[in-house]
Amino acid sequence: MILSVVLAAAACGGSGNGQSDGGQCQPGQAQCSYYSDCAEGEDCVDGCCQAARTCANDSTCQPEGLCVEGRCVHLCVNDTDCPADAACVFGFCSPYPQEVLAALTAAAPDEAGGQQGQLRVGIGDVALDFPVGVSMWGFGGRLGPRTPYRDTLGGSDSMFDRPRAKAFVFDNGRRRIILVRAPMGCSTDFMASEVAWQVYQATGENYLNRLVFSAPHTHSHPGRFWNIFYEGVKLGVLGAGDFSYEMFHRIATTLARAVLAALDDLQPARFGYAVNEHMDPQGVIHHYRRGEYPGIELDDTLVVMRIDDDQGRPRAVLVNMALHGTHFDGTTVSMDAPGAVELIAQQKLQELTGRPVEVAFLSRSSGDVSPAGDGSGLDDWRKVQQVGELAWPKIKELYDSLEGKTTADVELQMATRRVPVNHQVLGYGPEDYYDIIGNTPCEKDKDCSIGYQCIRGMCGTLYLFGGFQCVSGGDEDPATRFEDGHLGCIFSAQTLSKGRPIPQFTKARMSVLRIGDLGLVTVPGEPLSQYGRDLAGELAQRGFADATVLGYSQDHHLYIMHADNWLQGGYEPSMGIWGWREGDYYFEQTVELMDWQAERGTLVDDAGLKPTYFEFPCAADDDCGLDPQGNPLVCGPESFCIVAPTASVVAPAIIEDVAPEVERISLATLTWAGGHPGVDLPRMTLEREEGGGWVEVTNNAGVIYSDDGYTTITFYRGDYDSDHTWELHWEEKLDFPTGRYRIHIEGHYYDGQQVQSYQLDSRPFDFVPCSRLLVLGVQMDENDISAAVMYPPGPTNDDGQNPFSQLEPLGVLRHTGLVPPTMPWPVPADGTVTVTVSIQPPSGDAVQLGPLAVDGSGQVEYHYVSSRDAQGQESTATASLPASLFTAAHGAWRGAGQYQLTVTASDSHGNGGSSTLTLDLP
Repeated sequence: MILSVVLAAAACGGSGNGQSDGGQCQPGQAQCSYYSDCAEGEDCVDGCCQAARTCANDSTCQPEGLCVEGRCVHLCVNDTDCPADAACVFGFCSPYPQEVLAALTAAAPDEAGGQQGQLRVGIGDVALDFPVGVSMWGFGGRLGPRTPYRDTLGGSDSMFDRPRAKAFVFDNGRRRIILVRAPMGCSTDFMASEVAWQVYQATGENYLNRLVFSAPHTHSHPGRFWNIFYEGVKLGVLGAGDFSYEMFHRIATTLARAVLAALDDLQPARFGYAVNEHMDPQGVIHHYRRGEYPGIELDDTLVVMRIDDDQGRPRAVLVNMALHGTHFDGTTVSMDAPGAVELIAQQKLQELTGRPVEVAFLSRSSGDVSPAGDGSGLDDWRKVQQVGELAWPKIKELYDSLEGKTTADVELQMATRRVPVNHQVLGYGPEDYYDIIGNTPCEKDKDCSIGYQCIRGMCGTLYLFGGFQCVSGGDEDPATRFEDGHLGCIFSAQTLSKGRPIPQFTKARMSVLRIGDLGLVTVPGEPLSQYGRDLAGELAQRGFADATVLGYSQDHHLYIMHADNWLQGGYEPSMGIWGWREGDYYFEQTVELMDWQAERGTLVDDAGLKPTYFEFPCAADDDCGLDPQGNPLVCGPESFCIVAPTASVVAPAIIEDVAPEVERISLATLTWAGGHPGVDLPRMTLEREEGGGWVEVTNNAGVIYSDDGYTTITFYRGDYDSDHTWELHWEEKLDFPTGRYRIHIEGHYYDGQQVQSYQLDSRPFDFVPCSRLLVLGVQMDENDISAAVMYPPGPTNDDGQNPFSQLEPLGVLRHTGLVPPTMPWPVPADGTVTVTVSIQPPSGDAVQLGPLAVDGSGQVEYHYVSSRDAQGQESTATASLPASLFTAAHGAWRGAGQYQLTVTASDSHGNGGSSTLTLDLP
């Protein structure tokens, strides 16, 4: 359902300000709220029907209006231009759903009063509901399969680390604040409104102005939830995916479920935090990427917030740092690098403490901060995990420093405001923020071509409602900067919105929070490092021991930076729409909010602006259009249009089973017939045979082993029609316990009448030690023998027989950060790996050595097959790799001749391997 249908159904119109003037209309003028209240040929201006200018097209009425039914109708820009029961939606005042408005403007439950007491915290963790096939957030030119869940951008075909929504409710008896880590590319005001509305429907309580959303901004999260363009304009929303209310609603419902779970989980708690202002001086975790603005330190601050129970035992850790999620740009849904920081810290803490500790990543000033984790030839799968592995020691250091230092006495405050955003409030003059087009002098608009204006004596475009893709051609010389009139914008916002203001870009939302001595300030977009640092500095001056930034929070206005940074040009400023004054405007408004919060504590100031909210209803399938594959959408059970799931032709069943035996450092594959992705996002768990039965595998904290981590990747191999084949790849580390296991799958399918659940089990398989440890670079002389001992490469496309054009990894699990995933890597050089050596000299008995400790380090030459053609002809290559070595005196010298050697290696986990070779010694 598209927005124009809702507008038409609501009989909306436009007005000058839409406000009734209480009887001040001139004689003969009728009072009005919308242009449709007036007679033909009239417009509603200042609450009164007035004769309108006739028109044949929009150009006659622009920039202040549009041509509607042959008359010029004034546009609204902000909600304050409309009646109290309406919002400004694409330039026209549209009646706001009154039940929703009443709910979202009701008093928060903590406004009833209360005394501050023992802190309580509730935690909610819910897996994201999304269909494989959806377009992902982040990259404007993303390629991918054609699916019913994509549109302009390519679709997805797989899921790596299952995205999850997490909510944390803080309650001290007087105030209640809810932090939500949303698995999204950004936070939006519309999403906040919908989540608050769903929570209100469930509880009867309005938490809108107590909710703080923070998005990790991963570029591989499901997209299509941001509806910024008008009907018919499809640009992949510049990398976010064209809007789908079905996708929006699925994400919102997941977030609401997390919030409700957290509200139900409230229990006595303690809170503390620690700060490291220089977490990554080597730049191995993240790095500054904005060459157009050199000489700036990236946001390298790490803030760790620890939530304990009332006995001081850990329950949750919030990790606040700057990091983009841009390693992945393919077809797999993933939480990318921010998710790795969160997930690996969570896994480590659970194993360390034996408790189900939840970790959440909260982004800081990440707009100009890219993920690192590269070097050593790692691919993107391993770079993501490398970032998490390298961040963990930094997180643990701060976590440990808080042991015994958390407190139950925690003050909570939250101040929130909405501010208008338009050409005037940003401080632009009537002829500011423009581009000269061509080289045509002028005196009046009519001297210019249609669609252009006469600006300062030259024909050009005035960006009254914003411009897109301006100042993209920056350089790294701080002495140069762009100037107004020569901004090089590719198009104006009016062009993309059919001459209308874009509602999401006409207001912004921001919050200031206090949690104990820590201040937190939200930024409605992607803050750049210096901007965030300055904003936190302002907050720290207002009664906080420390202050930090939450980026991608509460709203989204793309990259946010100071004016001098914007005028340097480059990618980041080119992705905004409101020019160089936007960031500093938000800065000023936020600092004012800080002052208000310091003076008055918790407050809300919406400045007459309403929570962003749209409806996309349907009553029947005929109200819906076609999905991107050309199939009819259907009106779903909740009365909005959805992709029609197709029935599973065959009942869910295993198609290709796991091999009966699986070695460590190898790949297991399971394929099955399941359900349509609209109803099925299968969940994998692992079961172990014990005492003649099957039990779920859990970690040290009792958390069930599932597909939330990096040991699995799930593919949809079907066609969204009659074939609903799914495939799971599973790979474990070298120390995972051996035993007899099976993979358990739970999912859903549509049988043509209703959605049914299913469960499937793989065959039992033996998980056994790796038998492929490598012994390389064996050297022997009259006295000594030495060699390198290596773990084998992870799974690759070289099976020893079939052709391949280039050696590539098949698995996705990071085993090491030292070498590429197609190469062997060194065993520990700490003596836990040993070798035995059998030497048969040219004469006499064999000599047995060992066990010998592998305790040296060095390099080894590794020779491998780099390609194989269809005729079996192989190409080879050599790599010099870091290696673990042993050296020993052998006492087997019997003179020149052939020596037969067998070297057998084994590690402390039962993995092993041997190599037999002949050496001719002179």
